[in-house]
Formats: sequence, C-alpha cells, structure tokens
Amino acid sequence: VAQFCATLGAAEDDEAKQHEYYNRAVAIYEGASTYSRGNRLLQWSARDYNLRAIICKLAVGDFEGDDGAEARLETYCEQDPSFPATKECKLANQIVDAFRDLDVEALAEATQDYDQRSRLDQWKVAQLLQVRQLMQRLRAEELGEEEDDE
Repeated sequence: VAQFCATLGAAEDDEAKQHEYYNRAVAIYEGASTYSRGNRLLQWSARDYNLRAIICKLAVGDFEGDDGAEARLETYCEQDPSFPATKECKLANQIVDAFRDLDVEALAEATQDYDQRSRLDQWKVAQLLQVRQLMQRLRAEELGEEEDDE
C-alpha cells in the first residue's frame, strides 16, 4: 500500500496531492518499521522501511523542520540503536546530505555505491529519480535567483 501511495504521488502533478500521497506512504512505512522492530523475525525489515520513508520525504522536498527528512532520520536512529550502523542508514545519510547541498553527483555516487553492494529495487530507483529531478529543479531555481541578484 505504501509503495502504491508513493507511486501515485510521483505521478501526481498537483503538489498538495503529491504531498498527501507521500505522507500516507511515510506513515505506513513508519508503522511497519515500528511493528518490525518489535518482532525478531521482521526486525531486519525495519531498516528498509526507514530508508523508504526518507526517500518519500525527499521526493517532495520535505527536508527541513520537525517533520522533514533530516529530523526523521535522527528519530529513526534514536528509535533503533542498531540502525546507524546499517548500509540503509548510510545511504539515507548520504542522500539527505546530497539533498541539503543539492548535489546531484553526490546522490548518484551514493546510490551507485549502495547498488554495488545491495541491488536497489525498482521502486527505490524510480523514487530516487524523483528526488534527483527535484534537486535539479531546485538547483536551477537557486542558480536563477543568484543570477537575478547580480
């Protein structure tokens, strides 16, 4: 269901609806992560759910603030002391840092490095492409504003 919500969000042109779909996906992933952490058989899935929630936040540019990707990542690390040592957390940190700097090359490098060790599934690839396109658009807007100031 969460993947479906995020996929709908990616296809939506209306920004408000896009946020709504992605926020639904985040809520579902966070619920699944919480449930998984409490179950010894499922605890390893929590890492992936946390990563997916971060990707959803970044796909709509929800980066800063109490509810942004940066704060969520800190929360996930606090909730699960084993999460910071995982490859999923490393990727989440790298893509959050890349988004902060609007560094598309750093995003590409992080995803390539992760993909060499653990294949990125089709959903993550599609959503990370959304993140990349947003970063490019924001970077272009930032550069346009700098030119206007001169």
